[in-house]
Amino acid sequence: LVLMERFPEGADPLPARMYPVSQRDAFKLMHRPQTAADLDKAHGRLKFEGLVGLSLVREHTRLEALAERGLSDSGAHATPIKPSSTLASALSALPFKLTEGQREVYEEVLGDMQKDEPMNRLIQGDVGSGKTVIAYLVLMAAFGAGHQGAL
Repeated sequence: LVLMERFPEGADPLPARMYPVSQRDAFKLMHRPQTAADLDKAHGRLKFEGLVGLSLVREHTRLEALAERGLSDSGAHATPIKPSSTLASALSALPFKLTEGQREVYEEVLGDMQKDEPMNRLIQGDVGSGKTVIAYLVLMAAFGAGHQGAL
């Protein structure tokens, strides 16, 4: 916190519109929380900042890799994948019905796969929430359209 005293006001790496708690306040709340909610706010801000940082590093790495191959990011294109009988068979062969949340994510991912833009997606959830079955169904959609994949 001694360093925070010297940290200039307004030098937050994230704009206020991105997260309601400033970095300065998050550090203060982390070290001297008044309530459990204060600690949650601080953790939330620092986790969000970490995700933003990881996203920026990943994007920078991706752009560097393209540049090394003499490629640019402009005009990125993907072949749209339409649902097929392979996907329908895979879905009907499941020994259970998808939950509402699983179906929602599944339909959202399939919707993105039908666009001609590259898709980059991370599915998060608790253990046993159905991430693997969604990945399997998405893989079957790609397989049914003549593409390859691995799970």
